[in-house]
Amino acid sequence: MRKNQAFSKMGPRVLSVSCALVFAFSVLFFPGAVLARSYGVADWNAPQNQGGYANLYVAQGSASDWASGGHINETIWVATSNANTSFQYWAEGGYTYGYQGLNILTYYWAHNSPMYGYGDHLITSITPVVGTWEPIQVKWTGNGTWSITYNWQVGTGPDGPSLATGHTLWSYGMQAGLESTSSSSSLTNAVASSLQWMDSQGTWQSGWNSAYIYVAPPASASWVTQYQRVTSSQ
Repeated sequence: MRKNQAFSKMGPRVLSVSCALVFAFSVLFFPGAVLARSYGVADWNAPQNQGGYANLYVAQGSASDWASGGHINETIWVATSNANTSFQYWAEGGYTYGYQGLNILTYYWAHNSPMYGYGDHLITSITPVVGTWEPIQVKWTGNGTWSITYNWQVGTGPDGPSLATGHTLWSYGMQAGLESTSSSSSLTNAVASSLQWMDSQGTWQSGWNSAYIYVAPPASASWVTQYQRVTSSQ
């Protein structure tokens, strides 16, 4: 659930805390909170595309800073509106421990569009269960909309369906993995598997070829199967 750009694409390497003076952690703004973030993700500066897919394993975790609006989440992010992995515009879906001051485990979706700006939204039509998998797609569906689907169904919640409006084609980047707003939060052996992308012709392709691992400690990440399956922990 990032409100500002998370980090810039810097090439195929694992970045460490020694880079902090150059690549300062972004902050995520919730009412009454300014929260620094850590990441352990697969990061791909992709060819022109219409969407991304990851099968997310719901791992055991906890958000130590939930009361102040903090969270730790496992997510797929897809750039939109001609953006790349600098993420000026994007749509995302995943699960989170901690949500806007609630100590809960929940699915959610969020986006930042050129028309409406940033918003994050609770999903209540389905509930994550630790030890299970949830396939999540973020894809262009036309009419300014990118859909975020859970087990191939649009989710619903208090704010309505998981449809990110106010966007345009195309995407040039995507990420999958862990995001945290506190160094003392935990998420153990989260997995984003079966990474796929939808090409400019609308055909799903397997693998995020040339994607690299980005780490902002104390989060960690590594390939289980390169370009196909990434595991993250904190």
